[in-house]
Amino acid sequence: ERSGARGAASRRYGEADTVAVWAGAGELASHCADRLRSLADEIDEPRVRWLSALIEGFDATMECRFDAAEELIAACYSTGGQIGESEAFTTYAAQFFTLGSHRGRRGEMLARVPDDLDTTESVARTFGIAHAIAYLEVGQRDVARTILDEALERGLASIPADFMQSSLLIGLVILTLGLDDATAAERL
Repeated sequence: ERSGARGAASRRYGEADTVAVWAGAGELASHCADRLRSLADEIDEPRVRWLSALIEGFDATMECRFDAAEELIAACYSTGGQIGESEAFTTYAAQFFTLGSHRGRRGEMLARVPDDLDTTESVARTFGIAHAIAYLEVGQRDVARTILDEALERGLASIPADFMQSSLLIGLVILTLGLDDATAAERL
C-alpha cells in the first residue's frame, strides 16, 4: 500500500535527519526535513505529522527563531499527547530545555519537567543532569553539586553507550564548568 510505504519512508527521513544533524551535514538534514514535511502533507498519519513538527521545532530553535520554536514545541507536545505518542513528553522536555538554554532560561525547566521522569535509565540520567544545570542557573548550587557528585560517583564507565551518551557527557561538562570544579573536570 502506497500510504504504508510513505509512512515507512517518513520514519526513515526522520531518522536520516537526526543522523545528518549529528554529523553536521546541514544540506542533507534540510533535504530530509523538507521531504518529511512533504510526506506529512501527503499522507494522513498523525505520527508522521508529529515527527515533522518535532523536527520543525528543533530547526526553529537552531535558527534562533525562539518565539516560533516555543509555539512549535508546545504544538508538537499537544499533538503527541493527542495521538498517544509514548515519547511526547520526553521530546517536549528535551526541546524545552534546549530552547531554554539558548534563551538563557534553563531555570524554567524546573517548573515544567519533573525530576523523576518515567523513562529509560540513560534518558532519566540525562534529564537529571539537565535539572542540575537548571538548579545551578537559579542559584541552588548545593543541589547541582549533589547531582554532579552522584554522577561522578557512578563513574563515566556507567554511562550507557546509546543515543543519550553525548548529551549526558556534554551536560556533565556544562555542570562542571558552572560549578568551577577543576577536580571534576580532570575526571571528565
